[in-house]
Amino acid sequence: MTLPQPPQQQPPQGDRTNTLALVAFVGSFFVSLLGIIGGHIALGQIKRSGEKGHGFALAATIIGYVSLVLTAILVTVIVVLGASLAKSVESAVGSQVSTNGNYTDAFCHDLFGIAQSAQAAANDPDQVEGLKQAYATVANDPSPHQKDYQAMADLLANPGGASSDQVKAVTKQLSQAAATDARACATRLK
Repeated sequence: MTLPQPPQQQPPQGDRTNTLALVAFVGSFFVSLLGIIGGHIALGQIKRSGEKGHGFALAATIIGYVSLVLTAILVTVIVVLGASLAKSVESAVGSQVSTNGNYTDAFCHDLFGIAQSAQAAANDPDQVEGLKQAYATVANDPSPHQKDYQAMADLLANPGGASSDQVKAVTKQLSQAAATDARACATRLK
């Protein structure tokens, strides 16, 4: 004779950890937008369901935003290093880097304004708005790579609106464009 088994009770929702919070946390170390988007969604789910994992979701969101800002700063550093390298090469060789006439002094000054804003944002996270504005200003200046600066300005204005592939593509294209523009501007502004 078999005895009836008591029904299995599921643990209350508050005892479970939100899976998306864990995925967003781990993913934020590799793809900043995964941390940002997944973290925000997980925070909403946790608020509604009472699950655990608030700390993971919040950390994923913070890490995602910090990674995105650091990517923008990295691109800026590449611009500055490219300009310095161009000046060094020009002085060592004594030749001039071709600017092909497509750069204005205003664009070049605004381009180096990105570097100043990135340095300020690195020292004080409250200065990130200045970095966003610096990219928006350069995006409004006519230049051969204006669309690349506009893409970064759009990304910084709405970080949650792009996929990780879009972030990678924008960052890669902008780093190449910024290096070219920095070399041209270093010659133009000397």
